[in-house]
Amino acid sequence: MKDDLVECGAIPTYETWFVRKILEARKFIIQATSLQGDLQSKLQSMVSQSKFSIKKIHISLMPPLPKTPWKSLILKTRIHPRYNFTLWLALMRRLAIVVRLLKFGTTVPPTCVFYGLTDEILAHIFFECNTTETICARLLLWIGLPRTVGTWEEELRWTLIWAKRKSGKGEMVCTLFALVIALLWRERNRIRFQNGNFRADMLCREMAIHIHTRGPAKSTCGVELSKLQGYP
Repeated sequence: MKDDLVECGAIPTYETWFVRKILEARKFIIQATSLQGDLQSKLQSMVSQSKFSIKKIHISLMPPLPKTPWKSLILKTRIHPRYNFTLWLALMRRLAIVVRLLKFGTTVPPTCVFYGLTDEILAHIFFECNTTETICARLLLWIGLPRTVGTWEEELRWTLIWAKRKSGKGEMVCTLFALVIALLWRERNRIRFQNGNFRADMLCREMAIHIHTRGPAKSTCGVELSKLQGYP
């Protein structure tokens, strides 16, 4: 096909489905506001070292969305994927707390399973509840960062500061933050739906074992891990 037909001509029906799909994609490239010129010049700008770059065209076609402030936290490699998923749900405020369960038609007691006197909301579970606040304070003292535990927003902002630091201590803070969110949520589900028992000492012990398992001696966490004494 000639250049002018490639840009605005009808797609031939006799071409293979693969060629037709490529020609159908031209409308997305033409509509891309980040690229200047006609279709030919736009495609030429995607060429790097005589090779067409799929990566460049993919980036140019992505909508200009704002970056999430917790990107540096969620991409930490020391956090187990299972716990990372629960952390992501909490950051997106998608955890199935009582309010969401009621919308789904599930009838459950509205009070917090740890405290028992306050309605269950995200801000209460993390970290206004006396039980979760105490556990978080024990862990901070264990890693050598004793401080007063604040609200969910305050703790998240504090953790994000550590997430941007390339240090062993920063890795430990981020991993512990994810562990607190994920394991407390697991215990909450166990108590609420399975009538399970909650033991703070066993939970802290599990977090400590995970920290030592996910942070090998040759990593940046090695020096910091050697300073830890016992369990929280």
